[in-house]
Amino acid sequence: MNTKIQIQNHMECLGYEVLTQDDKPNSIMCSKEIAPLLLLSWTDSYIMFYAQYEINSIAKSNEANFLSFINKLNSKASSTRYFITETKEIAFEGLYFGEYDKKIFSNFVSHWEYDVIDRLFNEDDTNLYLGDPNQVVADSNLNGVWA
Repeated sequence: MNTKIQIQNHMECLGYEVLTQDDKPNSIMCSKEIAPLLLLSWTDSYIMFYAQYEINSIAKSNEANFLSFINKLNSKASSTRYFITETKEIAFEGLYFGEYDKKIFSNFVSHWEYDVIDRLFNEDDTNLYLGDPNQVVADSNLNGVWA
């Protein structure tokens, strides 16, 4: 059985500030300076990690190229699935299966953080699609401007 106290304590030990609500016994929000705001929710079978970022106008107006970027991230991910939400944001989701185990959970969180922090920010096109929402970039291949 996955318990809120175990998961909360573990995330705090990993440097996250944990926000809980009494009316939501199976979920917590976790924040850490270098990471996206993280929602953890669980059942007896799994713990779901979920976070998202807004995308900029370049990503919104160049959907095919942005989808290629998402596919590239997915092809390299170790524990995370990247996708676009209905509200046009980039989302990250990972599922830890089974009951809470301190060592295995730590390993999973390490892989999650690598995917949503290191891998994401080391990818060449991250700043293009997740950068300044008012950014405009000239693209010589299109003989136009991305906006």
